[in-house]
Amino acid sequence: MESTVTEAVAAAAQKAASGIQATPRKTITVGAAYTVTIPAGATRRLLFFNQMNPTNAAAFDAASIFDANSSLGSDLLAGLAPNQLGEVVNWSFGCVFLPLVMRAAGRNIIATDATGCLEVFSSLYPFSAWEVPWVHSLFENSAAVASGVEAALKALELFNAGVAAAPGTPVSDDPLPGAFAYCAFVAWLSLYASEAEFVGALLINLPVWGSNCARMAEALRSKYGLSEAEVAFFTMFATAPPGFEDRATRGVGSQVRGVLNP
Repeated sequence: MESTVTEAVAAAAQKAASGIQATPRKTITVGAAYTVTIPAGATRRLLFFNQMNPTNAAAFDAASIFDANSSLGSDLLAGLAPNQLGEVVNWSFGCVFLPLVMRAAGRNIIATDATGCLEVFSSLYPFSAWEVPWVHSLFENSAAVASGVEAALKALELFNAGVAAAPGTPVSDDPLPGAFAYCAFVAWLSLYASEAEFVGALLINLPVWGSNCARMAEALRSKYGLSEAEVAFFTMFATAPPGFEDRATRGVGSQVRGVLNP
């Protein structure tokens, strides 16, 4: 559907006392055209702001307030509900809904975020505005990352239940600081190192990590009697994804060739 919005302002004055017709002022027309796809049963909105100024210079000076998205609660958006702003197609209010979503979800969550404006302004390395566990991914695989996190969490719940039911003295499950060291290093590599360095780190780490997970799963089964379901978190990571080593080797090789043959 193409919607054309046109405003026309015309002014003319007549000197009633003398009966002389004044010269009409210039008519100013502002137009904007949008092609909008509206799903069946849905609503889409176009949002425009009008502002009157006494001079052109004043209008240019005041126009800066429209250069960026207005935040929820501002005077420019007064009277518009969040669901109405979500239906607007010519302004992007996606990021301003995040505080509402996070308050509704609570703190017991893990967030995944694809590359975009939200990721850029909320996670400038080495700082983060996120107060919950957060994973950044590429555009095309955010859903896959979220499903992997969900599968790992479900496996961890089964493992926790199995450990709690096992005989013996309970031990602390507080994570050790050293357990995060390599994860932090790989995160740094993903941002600041070359692709070859990043892939090379995974190529070395994943087989070692997988071997340790396999040994842990076997020990939990044989020494503590945990079931296959209860050690699924470890068996899940015992082997690298199919074809990973071949793809990683090709990736490192292409980077090295690029350095040797610029």
